[in-house]
Amino acid sequence: MQKLHLNQFPNRGPLVDHDWKPAQLKVMLRQHIGAPAEPVVAVYDKVVKKEKIASVGRNLGAEIHTPLAGKVTSITSEYILIEVDHG
Repeated sequence: MQKLHLNQFPNRGPLVDHDWKPAQLKVMLRQHIGAPAEPVVAVYDKVVKKEKIASVGRNLGAEIHTPLAGKVTSITSEYILIEVDHG
């Protein structure tokens, strides 16, 4: 608290860390000005947290990784839909 200079404020409400996970995760394939990424996963694939799910290959752009584990339920030209694993 002191390092963040929060002691100067009168309200010291509780700091709560929520383990919030959505039921579904929509990961966009175009997240930048470059080329859209191409999926490297297929529908029904299980993915783990931080796994690469789309690539731009040698083009200018960003490699895309999933922030949460789950199962790929849909792939379109715009996004990859993942059913999040809550286990």
